[in-house]
Amino acid sequence: MNNSRIILTMLPLALLIAVPSVTVGEDKATAQEVVAKVREAASALSKTGDVAQFNKKQSPWVWKDTYIFVQDCDKKVAIAHPIRPDLIGQPMTSIKDANGKSFYPDPAKHCDAA
Repeated sequence: MNNSRIILTMLPLALLIAVPSVTVGEDKATAQEVVAKVREAASALSKTGDVAQFNKKQSPWVWKDTYIFVQDCDKKVAIAHPIRPDLIGQPMTSIKDANGKSFYPDPAKHCDAA
């Protein structure tokens, strides 16, 4: 997918207060499953360039208590999100936790670490 820096990120659904019904009765993903799924997603994205596949709730990228979303590290914005489509196109600094604190106060640092 071009030379842009895109990162796939995983977040347990249990962290989202807004979607408790999605996680009820589901198994928890293990660290090994998450790593394997992120690698699979990165491979799919690099082959197809199709970011839209990560916007669907009914996809292989939403499973157990986990999902994958995509951020563009060149533009510092979210570019795909299956649970919160309102975040697509938003600056990473505007993505906040339940207490209003930014998940990414320093997007460049986050992207470099990823």
